[in-house]
Amino acid sequence: MPVRTVQPMAPDDELGAEVHHLGEWLRDERTAQAAADRARRHWLDQQAAAGATLAGVLVDLAEGHRPVVVHTRGGRVWRGTVEGVGHDVVALRTDGAARVLLSLDAIASLRPEVGVAASGDRPAPIDLTLAGALALAVADRPRVQLGCGAAEPVAGTLEEVGVHLAAVRTEGGAVVHVALQSIDAALLR
Repeated sequence: MPVRTVQPMAPDDELGAEVHHLGEWLRDERTAQAAADRARRHWLDQQAAAGATLAGVLVDLAEGHRPVVVHTRGGRVWRGTVEGVGHDVVALRTDGAARVLLSLDAIASLRPEVGVAASGDRPAPIDLTLAGALALAVADRPRVQLGCGAAEPVAGTLEEVGVHLAAVRTEGGAVVHVALQSIDAALLR
């Protein structure tokens, strides 16, 4: 059986010109659609960034079990993994396996130790505050170190947590009352 070859239509042929024009139109439409898709993705990324909160970024990092470095306004540096995020508090598990409760207001900067995208446009999932977390911990009478900005940390056994104060019994037996609103970090052992 002889093989037949098909000759392409010349562009000046009326049908060939229409096919050629249709091909160009489809190519232009695909290019325009790809540009529109990129613009939409960029806009959505901008909207997510505009709605980002520190708590939301911490939620993203907690879900990814990402190690972070946190610098507080008091000058402390904490390294660990985000375990939970509440209204005004983040719980970190440090590299030394201690738990640290950090006031969100005390955080000056936050850096994931490995590259990770965190949009941060979500609310904190845990209905808990720093005062509430300390109040829950009282039952275990943990050893604590309460950081209060540039003031000397208060270390001892967590005895009580009230509406405005936490009571810590020091090694010498004295009870130190710490204003809850002044606590930047609570290291629990």
